Amino acid sequence: MTKEFDNEILEIEKRIKVIEELGSVNSQLMKYNWVFLHPYSQGMDIGIIRRLLNEDSPEERILDFFGKKFFGLRSTIHFTDGLFKQRPFLKDFSLQIEESVVLCLQKDFRGAISILIPVIEGVLRNFLVQEKGDSWKTNTSKRVFKESFSAMTDVYVELCRTYLKKRYEPLVKANKYFTEEQESKILEAERQYFELWVGQLNQYLERNLYHDTRQSEPDDLLNRHVIYHAFNYPVDFSFSNYLRLFNCISYISWAIGSVTYESKPFSEEPEVMVFEKYKSYLKILVVSEGLTQTKSTLFGRKIESFKRFLNPLQNSIIVRPKYEMLRALQIIDELKLNPFEKSEWKVTRKPGKGARILINFLKFVTRSKRKDLKRE
Repeated sequence: MTKEFDNEILEIEKRIKVIEELGSVNSQLMKYNWVFLHPYSQGMDIGIIRRLLNEDSPEERILDFFGKKFFGLRSTIHFTDGLFKQRPFLKDFSLQIEESVVLCLQKDFRGAISILIPVIEGVLRNFLVQEKGDSWKTNTSKRVFKESFSAMTDVYVELCRTYLKKRYEPLVKANKYFTEEQESKILEAERQYFELWVGQLNQYLERNLYHDTRQSEPDDLLNRHVIYHAFNYPVDFSFSNYLRLFNCISYISWAIGSVTYESKPFSEEPEVMVFEKYKSYLKILVVSEGLTQTKSTLFGRKIESFKRFLNPLQNSIIVRPKYEMLRALQIIDELKLNPFEKSEWKVTRKPGKGARILINFLKFVTRSKRKDLKRE
């Protein structure tokens, strides 16, 4: 079994090398609180990010990289439906994750971020409760992270033992399997592999997202305590910060899949279902892009378009429906009214059927409001 043993160790060492390369890139990204790579991002992604890090002012280029991956939408849907909804523990939060994606597409980053943060702790806590008992329902976040990743590592190693014996089942039956020492060395290498992966996520959660602000000032204002306890810090509710959390969920999805027996490593969601959801997301994007100027006026700050993250086909697809929606919204801009005066509703041009329906409805609302005022 010397040859088989050497092959097993060599294969694990190759995987460890990939993690170390990715960890080096992530260390640079996390230092600047940028979006980081997760275990599904390997190979080409590592090279691209490494190159971008060495360019002048890489922040926007790195955001473009992650933003375009997210707005590919097809891969995002495969994550949400083909992986997140299939994983134990994670699938319990699938509705929250879906809602956060929709809020993100609508550029409501405050809402998208706020409902996604509890998913991270919720998934890990539920895993730990199953492995260690109900006492973990009330433990602090940091203890949950540390213990859940430790428990995951133990489960992962035992699964590796099971898979190893399954791969070499004929040798087990022939009593020619690895020696106890060889098996131990293989499993120790597997432990190192998994610990390197989850260690990167744990580092981000402890130092950034769940940093205890009672101990020291936060370096990263995307911080659970700052957000939920309304501390007086200028939290950056932005698309880039949403992507950081979405990547956290992707990280956890990989970890949960790795400790679930015979878990499928890739999404098997039917493409016809993916396409239907893709169309729904495009509809939301049309409305979101059409309301950009309206939101900018309402909030008194610039709301950025997603156009830079969309591919040419997506941008061409949404042009006409966006134009039609803007025409419809223009009807409201053209209304001249004061609901507290007995004045007629007017528009600056002859209204079409849709406008007449809207005008008649608003007249009804106005008459009802006047009656309410008289009663008062």
